[in-house]
Amino acid sequence: MIRKNFYFFNLKIFLVLVLLMSNIGIAQTDNKKKINLDQPDNYYKIYGKLSRNTSVPCQTFTSQFFTNNISDRTIPFIYDSHNVLSESVYFDSHPAKVTTLDRSNIKLRNFQNGLIGFFLIERRLYLKPGETKSYTFNSLNNLYDFTLDGEYSFFLKLPVKYDDNTGKEIFVESDVVKLIVDSKLVNLSKVILPNLPRAYSKPSHGVSISFVTDKQHYENYGPVYTKIATKNVSNNPLSMIVDAGNVFDVYELTLLTPGRNLDFRKPALEDKSDVGKVAFTLYGKKLLTEKSKTPKPIVAVNPNEETAEAVIVLNRIFDMSTDGIYGLIVTRKIIDTAGKEQTISSEPFPIRIGWRLTTDEVNAKILERRLNGNDPDYPVWQSRDGLFETPAKLISVDKNTVILEKPDGKQTTFNISDLKKENQDYIKKQTQKNSEQEKNE
Repeated sequence: MIRKNFYFFNLKIFLVLVLLMSNIGIAQTDNKKKINLDQPDNYYKIYGKLSRNTSVPCQTFTSQFFTNNISDRTIPFIYDSHNVLSESVYFDSHPAKVTTLDRSNIKLRNFQNGLIGFFLIERRLYLKPGETKSYTFNSLNNLYDFTLDGEYSFFLKLPVKYDDNTGKEIFVESDVVKLIVDSKLVNLSKVILPNLPRAYSKPSHGVSISFVTDKQHYENYGPVYTKIATKNVSNNPLSMIVDAGNVFDVYELTLLTPGRNLDFRKPALEDKSDVGKVAFTLYGKKLLTEKSKTPKPIVAVNPNEETAEAVIVLNRIFDMSTDGIYGLIVTRKIIDTAGKEQTISSEPFPIRIGWRLTTDEVNAKILERRLNGNDPDYPVWQSRDGLFETPAKLISVDKNTVILEKPDGKQTTFNISDLKKENQDYIKKQTQKNSEQEKNE
């Protein structure tokens, strides 16, 4: 009797919950029917702000937009704080959008192919009257090409999907926020770099090209300040152009992409085109077109002397928006002691951008974890006499022996009876697990 009453009591609670949920659904449906999405300004107020209103090229900044429900109804909207597709950027009030950088294009391509995964997942939310939700777009200079001086305008187009039978979708636009990019805010000739070691190329025809940046690792995608010079390492004066008003008047710059392994020095072996040349930004293209057509004066550089430094912001010239280790090749011309023109090229100078690990670094961390016995697939194996101990992966089990694979990939065979009891128990457990999986298959 008690059990029967208990069942009836639970049934009553269940019916009450169903009724409550139904009422909530009806109320919400009624609420939606009263919303006229053809007049979104009666419901949505979107406004934004930037982390800075003026910036030098390649300086990191963020934008934040707020969506406020200004009505007395609960309203629907799509929330996605990572969706760069919904933000529009314009340059100097021109109707054309600002060029997107490679990182942004990767996101766009993945979105179109349906491969973006976590980053563009839509979340259907509802805003209560007076409630506000915010969107933050980080490192915008790493998504759009802000390398030219001028005024940029931002606004957000928020997709709103309405859950009635029509499946209507509209876009609500925010107000416009502006950013002024001005390279004159920083005098490159007066930029003082930290006392980092300067890299020199191997001497060729009596000269060596020097290279130094203000950081060894750019984690936050800020300006990559770079100084390039040429040193006479011969015993004789050498003639060359030294005026570096436009870096391309003196040097030819080539930047190698990091490739899929995130390191230009380690291209994917299965893809010969994995490491290629990095594209120029709008400013880089502008510098190339402004390269002087008239011959520059040639001066003599004495032995052990170094030319005046060409100071540049490297990621203002090249699209370095994706993570990895880039390789900068610097090429220039000189006149040797015999009066002949010679072309000198440096080895690729490495420059690291972003926080992601290269393939080699990932493999090194995996190996370290396995060697320390912190990988569950590579437990520590010990002999009963204590003379043998190593982390290893169980490859196969015979009647009396096991084959183990060490972290370095080498395999070894051991008698099960020579191993400690903990290892023998592990073998039994894995054997039973494999047998159950085979039965299920």
